[in-house]
Amino acid sequence: MNNPLHILAVVGDPLAERLLSRYLRGQGFQVTVVATEEELFENLEYASIDLILFDADTVKFSFISTIQLIKFTAYKENNFSILILSSDPFQYMDDDNISSYVDAFIHKPVAAYTLIDTINTLGVSIRNARSCKK
Repeated sequence: MNNPLHILAVVGDPLAERLLSRYLRGQGFQVTVVATEEELFENLEYASIDLILFDADTVKFSFISTIQLIKFTAYKENNFSILILSSDPFQYMDDDNISSYVDAFIHKPVAAYTLIDTINTLGVSIRNARSCKK
């Protein structure tokens, strides 16, 4: 990939935010970290996003209804993937209201290679889908 993937990380814990953003940037990704729903939508409006990563254990708002809102609005035309990190991802996988909108779930704690491999796989899929639309 020529351009680095742009990841919008939604994290509600300052320490987790710093660790995740530092690690992802070190892996060559462009990372924007937000903590609120307002910041999330602002970034979706004005930035080119490849992947939204939700840390389900630290987000302080109802990210499930937020994901549904994202998918039902014009943002879906932006063609990005959604990844959820959670200590209990199975609670979301069984919910058709959320699992149909999410591209991948990762169980926490997550091995670094699993996170990077999943992000790269989703990134390739998104970029391929975008190139087919052209």
